[in-house]
Amino acid sequence: MYGNTPAWSTVHHSGNKSVRVYISGTTNKISGDVVSDHLPSTSYKTYNLSAWGKGYSLGGNAPAVRLAEYDVNHGWLRNTPVYFPKGTYGWTKKQRTITTGADTAYVSVYANIYNGHGIFWVDDVILKAS
Repeated sequence: MYGNTPAWSTVHHSGNKSVRVYISGTTNKISGDVVSDHLPSTSYKTYNLSAWGKGYSLGGNAPAVRLAEYDVNHGWLRNTPVYFPKGTYGWTKKQRTITTGADTAYVSVYANIYNGHGIFWVDDVILKAS
């Protein structure tokens, strides 16, 4: 996973842990992903994806929690991001309404830093069908 793997952290919004995505230094890189299981879905299904994020010294591209869509054979189709700010900030909630495409059979949720750097904590991720 690009040389770095998300890990559990005791820094949390609620509960006892969150996931920490970390890229050291100031060179932009692609982090490893923390990914949910593939969940059955249907074409044109509407979801609300929400999450709490916290950032430290985030630069490059903004970190994100994403809804990934897959076809009937679990082949990758697309992802839709819920972006969080760059920089340093406390726990912040972001959410987005997303409608799947015509050929979607499964979805998953994942978080990463894509071509950026810093520390991004993710907690209390909720995917709710509308």
